[in-house]
Amino acid sequence: MVGNPERPAGTMEVQLIPRDQRSRAFTAGMVDNTLYLVDTQEGTATAVFFLVEDLAPGGVVQAEGDHKIHVINVHGNRLELDRAFDVDFNRDIDTGPARPHGVVVLPDRDR
Repeated sequence: MVGNPERPAGTMEVQLIPRDQRSRAFTAGMVDNTLYLVDTQEGTATAVFFLVEDLAPGGVVQAEGDHKIHVINVHGNRLELDRAFDVDFNRDIDTGPARPHGVVVLPDRDR
């Protein structure tokens, strides 16, 4: 069970953390605006951070976001923004501004 059983969190996807020794994952509650750390071995989901979806009030992160997709390269214990990747949903989507969401973690193809 993720979130309050009286008001389920309504998760959409779960992302496993690559190479995590404990096989943990993250998921976001679409109803309760919370990021959860999922322990797949224990069968638990722990709230770790309050989110604001769109402009709904009440979370810790009071930011609409920039409507862009960002690529972040991981080099050991250092993160680096890939500035060559430039997708802006306000500019590049013919149907009008959109709100990308979610996180995808991919392993390095050179490993």
